[in-house]
Amino acid sequence: MKKYIFIGLVAVIFVFFLAREWTKPAYQTELEDGFDTLLANLKKAERNLTSPIAMAPPLEERRLQEGYKYLLGHLVRITGSDFNNNPETPRFERAITFLSKWTGDNADNAYLQAPIDGNFAYRVTGRVPYYRGNNAKTLRDIPQAPGLVLFQTGTNIVGDTGSLKEFKTCRNQTLGFIDNYSLQIEPDGSFEILLSPEKPDNYEGNWLATKAMLPCKNDNDEAESKERVAKFLVIRETFFNWSQEHPLDLDIVRIGFEGIPPSHVTTAERAEQMRSLGEKTANQIEFWNWLMQIGLEAWGDRDFDGEARLPVNDVNPPEPPFVAGGMAGAKLLYASGMFALEKDEALILEIENPTKPDYIGFHLGDAWMQSTDQANYVSSRNHSQMEAAENNSTYLVVAHKDPGVSNWVDTTGLLNGQMVFRFWYADEPSADKFPQVNVRKVNFDNIRGELAYKNPTMVTQSQRRLEVAERQKHIRMRYREY
Repeated sequence: MKKYIFIGLVAVIFVFFLAREWTKPAYQTELEDGFDTLLANLKKAERNLTSPIAMAPPLEERRLQEGYKYLLGHLVRITGSDFNNNPETPRFERAITFLSKWTGDNADNAYLQAPIDGNFAYRVTGRVPYYRGNNAKTLRDIPQAPGLVLFQTGTNIVGDTGSLKEFKTCRNQTLGFIDNYSLQIEPDGSFEILLSPEKPDNYEGNWLATKAMLPCKNDNDEAESKERVAKFLVIRETFFNWSQEHPLDLDIVRIGFEGIPPSHVTTAERAEQMRSLGEKTANQIEFWNWLMQIGLEAWGDRDFDGEARLPVNDVNPPEPPFVAGGMAGAKLLYASGMFALEKDEALILEIENPTKPDYIGFHLGDAWMQSTDQANYVSSRNHSQMEAAENNSTYLVVAHKDPGVSNWVDTTGLLNGQMVFRFWYADEPSADKFPQVNVRKVNFDNIRGELAYKNPTMVTQSQRRLEVAERQKHIRMRYREY
């Protein structure tokens, strides 16, 4: 008898749960499906950290540790952007945080973005905090302002497709840009920028296009013009003097929509957001893997032409970004290579500048195109943090430990990784006046002797500690969330 009672109870429970599934509301089913797809795509993203099919980098313990943080950084970044920001009531958010580094970020930069719909007009307002003067003509006149600020309207976020083909489809294009050399400001350091499909008649203020006819090559490699509509405003703030420059106070509003709540998200839209979140996270990892493995050949010759595009213990000659028309920094020259150093080895990089750049930035990066920790290590330097030599020249030393000389760049313990230079000019010189970088590998114990002719300044451990403390303070300020 007890046996039949037990079987009956099991049958009742089974029917109960089966009935619950049959009678589940459609909205619940759709949301659960979206979340299940998110989880499946996150597992794919995890596999992309190690899978040869996804062009993952060679496996190492620290590299994989950083890879998991990198994955979570993408997840957090995309969640905030897709779930908590929209072009109807946009706000500026960090495109790169200290957690979510990607795209080969510049260690001197704060990256901001706001979603926009280029069919409408927007107003951006800004000012320089802590500036109390009333005679500024440009942001360059204000010591508290970032050394370089760049505003760009663009079409799409790079990497979301997971395929390098997006470079050939003109998916990621810049419609217009303004920098702090051309930005009109008020004497108190405030400014306003109009974003709109067309520039209004007789308008003389700052303006950025949100629609434009841009050239794009078709399948026959012929240039065609297509109308492109901006989806994002991207801002780069580049800090030269970390001890005195501050991020700008910025705001954005869609003109005519002030005070109006955004549209409610439907169940279908929420489910799609979750599916898209997982897909983008997986795609981002795969995209940058492919770029490092195939596009840049960071881990060796991949097209069998006898050499890798990123030389080892050397850098390529400075030139404009290869992502022509994309969202790379306008008017910048880039030079990049890989370092591979044993613990007793170092690199000396000598930079000759026929024409003095307005900005030089150098940083080290890891396998995931993340800049290394620039707060707690001197793993980057810009021109204001470099001891200069004669004739606009300077030098850098890349080493695993402190050699006690100025211009040291700390590998943070990475035995191999990427080296990236950025050069910026208010007036770009001709190609024959571009910088030249000469790199040589030396034994760590020979660094001072190799640099003796430059008479470098000696740096004590206490001085280095003060240097790091200043960097920590600046990064806390740059990335603060209050």
